[in-house]
Amino acid sequence: MEALSRPLESLEPKPLTSLLTTGIALINMPFAMADRPSIQCGLLKSELLRAGHHVDVHYLNLELAAEIGAPLYNEIAQLRSDMLLGDWLFSAAAFGYRPNEEAYHEACPGVDGLCAKLGVSFEQLCEMRRKLLPDWIERWAAKIDWSAYTVVGFTSTFEQNAAAFGLARLLKEQYPELTLVFGGANFDGGMGKEFVRALPFIDYAVVGEGDKVFPEMIERLVVGESPLGLPGVVGRRDGVVVESGPAPQIKDLDAIPDPSYDEYFATLFRLGREQVLGDTSPLLLFESARGCWWGEKQHCTFCGLNNNGMNFRSKSPQEVAGQLSRLASRYKIVNFEAVDNIMNHRYLEQLCTPLAERRYDYRIFYEVKANLTPAQLRILAKAGITAIQPGIESLSTHVLSLMRKGITMLRNVRVLKWAYYYGMKVSWNILTGFPGETEEDYVQQAHVVSLLRHLPPPVGCGPIWLERFSPYYFDPAFPVRDVKPLRYYSLIYPKGEVDVN
Repeated sequence: MEALSRPLESLEPKPLTSLLTTGIALINMPFAMADRPSIQCGLLKSELLRAGHHVDVHYLNLELAAEIGAPLYNEIAQLRSDMLLGDWLFSAAAFGYRPNEEAYHEACPGVDGLCAKLGVSFEQLCEMRRKLLPDWIERWAAKIDWSAYTVVGFTSTFEQNAAAFGLARLLKEQYPELTLVFGGANFDGGMGKEFVRALPFIDYAVVGEGDKVFPEMIERLVVGESPLGLPGVVGRRDGVVVESGPAPQIKDLDAIPDPSYDEYFATLFRLGREQVLGDTSPLLLFESARGCWWGEKQHCTFCGLNNNGMNFRSKSPQEVAGQLSRLASRYKIVNFEAVDNIMNHRYLEQLCTPLAERRYDYRIFYEVKANLTPAQLRILAKAGITAIQPGIESLSTHVLSLMRKGITMLRNVRVLKWAYYYGMKVSWNILTGFPGETEEDYVQQAHVVSLLRHLPPPVGCGPIWLERFSPYYFDPAFPVRDVKPLRYYSLIYPKGEVDVN
């Protein structure tokens, strides 16, 4: 376990790989969650520091949370609904105002209930869209000396697109010499290519894992060379979009440096924790694996994760333990959340047992598979893994088979029971809308639920989303036809500019 005492060299600049360096800004825009730093920006900053560059990370999501208040910001940021409210609110800042409030209200029958939950009227949301958020974007375009940078990179996941596009558009107008680069889950697959084609203020997009290709892109830009041709980089040459396939996967995850979260905490302390977070506490994101070992065997039918490859790769248990120790020591926080899609089962003995023996005060969240035994759950709990998301999804064995989950109702109930027994918080959902399900499946589930009133309830229940990279979306073997975008996309992106398909 010598990694536990390894110095924090991974967070410090390495000797220059080039005589030339450049100033780089990485931006985390609304509506990213405010209670956690961006692991995307944190990892890229560490990689760039290692190459000898100057890097600043700007947490503008925290700035907006402080301005509109923690309760409103955090409610919007936590929405994972089909209303796309966060992007619609910033759509005027991104693309110019269009008076489509009535159309949005009509398309969102649940928006009034949402407004009641948010504690605002729909008209107040419309005023945010028309005035407050465009003004806010203009202020931040003027508040930072963007001329100090050569490259500005935006990460975009969930509903960060419109806010990022709004700021990028102004930056390109005011600083045409800036190179603007986008990446993140919202640029996976054909989406990155389409945004580069449609939005002239985007110079390049990185499609796939950016750990290796983004620093290589910067090295080329530093010496005045084009990064086009690098795998994962999408851009334009003579007005024509050029791409070279997805970025290569990182094979050796132990070689990835710890994420740097310094600017997150500097910004949080400057603004005031309560003003930004309310009564919630910050947590640290960490990564111990990429891909999904279950998906390698059998891709769950509704899951749209891992477009860049299901190939499961994980860090060594010693490196994971070392990373937790270093991050906790540096930031004086013991609340962690793993961003992994699924836990590596060898961690049960090789990571959790040593953590339990050392009696750390960690409180860790992991996504796991629901086939864990009571003994394995006990090991997790003793190691400080106090919250899990076991992917239960249903209490019908038939529906679970339709999902290709490789689990049964009884095993789901067992993991609920024993996790609760060991004091673990369990996050789970009941999903509906699977081709082949029957009414009887839900009659049986209702009966099962009536017997489980002593166990933690699901945090939500509703129909699946048709996610872009899921088998339901791309596999013609499933009876899913006439796929089209949600109506809200046309109320965010101008017709004829971005192909919302």
